[in-house]
Amino acid sequence: MNFALLDGSLIDCILAIEKECFGAEAWTQRMLEESLSSVNTFFWGAFDDKNNLVAYEAIIRGEEMCDLIKIAVMLDFRSKGIADALLKFVFSEIKKSGVKKMFLEVNVGNTSAINLYTKNGFTVLLTRPNYYSGVQYTCRDALTMMAEI
Repeated sequence: MNFALLDGSLIDCILAIEKECFGAEAWTQRMLEESLSSVNTFFWGAFDDKNNLVAYEAIIRGEEMCDLIKIAVMLDFRSKGIADALLKFVFSEIKKSGVKKMFLEVNVGNTSAINLYTKNGFTVLLTRPNYYSGVQYTCRDALTMMAEI
């Protein structure tokens, strides 16, 4: 597995992963284009041995803090440690730029994601009631988590 910073040239690949992973809640092409062109938003990708993009992670970075806004792994590539490896790679990259803390929100019902984040040093700061509004959410509450980088 190889990791790299992504740019707009891979918008179609990112969009395909986005739709596969998030369905009705997927970001549109325009939303992704705006994020990819933002000076404070960074996308990193995981590539398989054929150099196909199979996962990505997006953050919004400040001086010493950042927010993990997206992490997505194609269905056929899940449960292979890709999200874990990508998260660790991004930690190492953003640490070089002076980031000391990463924050995120995760649905309280998404136990696999919560386990991934906990394994990587995230702790729960608070629960945000009714954070999610999509019809696909059986639970609408989110955990706000933070990790020291």
